[in-house]
Amino acid sequence: SVSGGLDGAGGLVGAANSTTVIESYATGDVNANGIAGGLIGVIYAGKVEESYATGAVASTGSYVGGLVGQSGATIDRSYATGTVSGQNLVGGLVGAAIGAITSSYATGAVSGTGERVGGLVGLTSQNITHSYATGAVSGIREVGGLVGTSGGAIVGSFATGAVRATEDRVGGLAGQSYGDVTHSYATGLVSGMSEVGGLVGRQANGAVTYSYATGAVSGQADAGGLVGKSTGGSVDLSFYAVTSAGGDEINGGGDASGIWSGNAYGTAKTYAELADLTTFKEAWGDAIDDLGGTESVWRIYDGF
Repeated sequence: SVSGGLDGAGGLVGAANSTTVIESYATGDVNANGIAGGLIGVIYAGKVEESYATGAVASTGSYVGGLVGQSGATIDRSYATGTVSGQNLVGGLVGAAIGAITSSYATGAVSGTGERVGGLVGLTSQNITHSYATGAVSGIREVGGLVGTSGGAIVGSFATGAVRATEDRVGGLAGQSYGDVTHSYATGLVSGMSEVGGLVGRQANGAVTYSYATGAVSGQADAGGLVGKSTGGSVDLSFYAVTSAGGDEINGGGDASGIWSGNAYGTAKTYAELADLTTFKEAWGDAIDDLGGTESVWRIYDGF
């Protein structure tokens, strides 16, 4: 196990400049009162590939990640499995990233006592592609199952953990998004005060397309099964569930009493409809199929 101060504590490396890290790992817990990562505390440039960390990471400060606390490097085919806790900019894989993240994942629960908390990354200015997170996520605001606040595109990615925040901008995939979200989904329960969405809490810009969310959403204002509030961009060819897998009504489904006052970005479907190829085929065309060996982005098995 490793313990450190403000400038960078890591299971393998505390701080690195322009560095290449390939096929490397760390398994010890990391505890700090500043920047902390399961593998690397802070890396300013370079790349991290085919590497992982499995220890728990905890800090009383900010920039805390299961793999890297603060990253200026590109991260590819890497993962973290430990629980992660910190203040602001906390992520299951990376606390804050200004490098792209590709084909990577995190499975540990993530908690922050502040803002910008995500199952994969707390804050990123670059693209997240073909990546996922499965851990439960909690924080104050800008909290997401995959990313707290995203400044880049999210492509072919997903999150399955429950997401909970005490304030605003809370999403099953992204708490707040400034870029495109495409071919992505979220399935976790989502709760917050306002701007709460099954996929995206606040869509500040960009387009949401070819995506869906199935988790139940609860919020007191600007709540939506897909997007909580959109201040820019567009939503098209995307769905949200109005019943759960067990048939219970969620996200305004069947509610004639007006108790649900959420937003209706995207297209409402029952869970059964979302398990039917026809629902998606009519909207997505050749992007989805129920056969293997095709060029489709998505594959669906009938009833799932």
